[in-house]
Amino acid sequence: MKKAVLLLLLSMRALVAEQVEIISDTMFANQLQKEVFFEGNVKISKEKSHILSNKVNVYFDEGNQTKMYSAVGNVSFELFSTKGHYSGRSEELDYLPLKDTYLFRGKVEIFDLINHRKIFGEKVTIDMQSGTAEILGKPKQPVRFLFDVNQSEEKQ
Repeated sequence: MKKAVLLLLLSMRALVAEQVEIISDTMFANQLQKEVFFEGNVKISKEKSHILSNKVNVYFDEGNQTKMYSAVGNVSFELFSTKGHYSGRSEELDYLPLKDTYLFRGKVEIFDLINHRKIFGEKVTIDMQSGTAEILGKPKQPVRFLFDVNQSEEKQ
């Protein structure tokens, strides 16, 4: 009996921790295609993280698990995880929740608020589980990476 209650409490905690709220001016849902479209002043919130955009499309799989959030137009964000804390902006953003991966496209500016670094590129992928990032530039707009050097690093 104690195990059943413990499992129930743990599963309820997981459900609450995974709650996502989306606010927008308009919403259109297509249940057959398992897609929901939000437009106008869209804000996605999950725990402390949030994404703001002009439009967001949400895609679900056959089990009604969220496959992808796709934000387009004037995207700004603040993202928290156990391995990172980022803020910034881009023209587009895709979030794959099952992989905990973010794909940013178009004039990407990301600020790593833990390590005090800035990343500028055309396409950036951040894997929040592993803490890794891949940044791509364009021929006339290379990747830019800015960081501060500690005094202790300079003396070595």
